[in-house]
Amino acid sequence: MIQHLKISSFFAVWQQYPGLIPVSLRDGVVIWQDVSTYHFYEGFFHKSLNNLKMLRKEAATTFSTDIGILKDDRFAEESLPLSGFIFHTGRCGSTLLTKVLACSRDNHIISEAQPLNMIFSLFANGGSVGFESTLENRTIYKNLLLSLARKRLNTHQRCFVKFSSYNIHFSRFIQTVFPEVPAIFITRDTYEVVASFQKKPAAWMDESNFLEIKNVYGLPGNNLEEIVTGFKKEADRACIKQVSNKELKPENIAHICSQFNYTPESADIGKMKQQFLYDSKVEFNKKQFER
Repeated sequence: MIQHLKISSFFAVWQQYPGLIPVSLRDGVVIWQDVSTYHFYEGFFHKSLNNLKMLRKEAATTFSTDIGILKDDRFAEESLPLSGFIFHTGRCGSTLLTKVLACSRDNHIISEAQPLNMIFSLFANGGSVGFESTLENRTIYKNLLLSLARKRLNTHQRCFVKFSSYNIHFSRFIQTVFPEVPAIFITRDTYEVVASFQKKPAAWMDESNFLEIKNVYGLPGNNLEEIVTGFKKEADRACIKQVSNKELKPENIAHICSQFNYTPESADIGKMKQQFLYDSKVEFNKKQFER
């Protein structure tokens, strides 16, 4: 059974477990898990947690708290600098880019983390009320993301965040909270994205998830073309620099990293180039990346 901590006792536990981060959020409750010094290289937050679970010989140390803990600004004290936000259409190479960045153990990668998706559902009560950019919501969001960006490895120098595709509809709110963090939007031909989704729907398109996501994020119905077009329009409204999936090439790594004011070490660039030889969705499957 998960021990529920009061806010008054949480930060003593936070200091006791330097790898404690939020891994789940639902119904006003935050689940915190000690992920120790595990480097997230998988390209998806949930895959990192699953791999860590398989590697462990015992159950992870886990606690829960009320959402109100995130009103406390002490989370910023142990956070890595946020160096870049990655928004995208989906099926465009964004996962590849996160895995490329994760090739360097200097970079902590948060990729499509469940808490960053569910926080907006909480703010909008599952879509039943309109979302408001209140000071309280901005504070909670800021500390949620900063707690995910906690420095857990001595090598970690910076943090990159890849959002789920539909998070673009809250990108202006995110930029309000973190105005200094550079952001890019990875795009691809709309019909190619739609064809990929039709061939294999994303997990968020499942009936059990879609209605809530649609209501919370204001997605335009069930039409995939309209949804993907809506992502692109919102990126335009937010004035986020767009990067075509055709630019995701090994020889362009340094240029893409420069969008985040980041210059990788030459040894890291070599590792990053190797990542293009592997499937971005299936670990260790050697398959050339196809644009």
